Amino acid sequence: VQRMAYWIAYSCEANVVKFVESEAVTEIANILHVNFPFRVNIKREVDYRAINPTIKQNQRADLGVFIDGECKCLIEVKLNENTNGGFRKDIKKLSQIKHYNPDIYCFVILLYRSSCYINEPKFFVSEDGKALKRTIEIDQGKIRVRRVSNALCSPTAKKMKKVVCFEVL
Repeated sequence: VQRMAYWIAYSCEANVVKFVESEAVTEIANILHVNFPFRVNIKREVDYRAINPTIKQNQRADLGVFIDGECKCLIEVKLNENTNGGFRKDIKKLSQIKHYNPDIYCFVILLYRSSCYINEPKFFVSEDGKALKRTIEIDQGKIRVRRVSNALCSPTAKKMKKVVCFEVL
């Protein structure tokens, strides 16, 4: 998660055009690939029905982590300004998977392209910028904030780039 905060800060400084969600998914896949042993397979656009056939809708997770052909983890990535249901929609989708497959870890990674203050978003982050590690009910799912990472442009900066990682329970 910390590497993503640095990547966001670098991307925003080095590029004239803001990055899109698919670029962030690719970067997360690259980070996972480098840090996992060889028998772990990272897949993009994992069909939820391939994990659980009872799911009726044609939906896909951004990333899946597979060991020996079995899905161990699903990851959804969202930009904070996404207005098409945003991260809440992904939490709802992953809650269905978690209900039927409790052994699969499910995460939503929320990326802030725009700079924000240390305690934003206030519902998930404490005043000192740390994750509020408590169970939170959102719509039809339960989550826990696992990690909040920041990238500062200077030690005295009041605003920063932020990444929040939620685990769907």
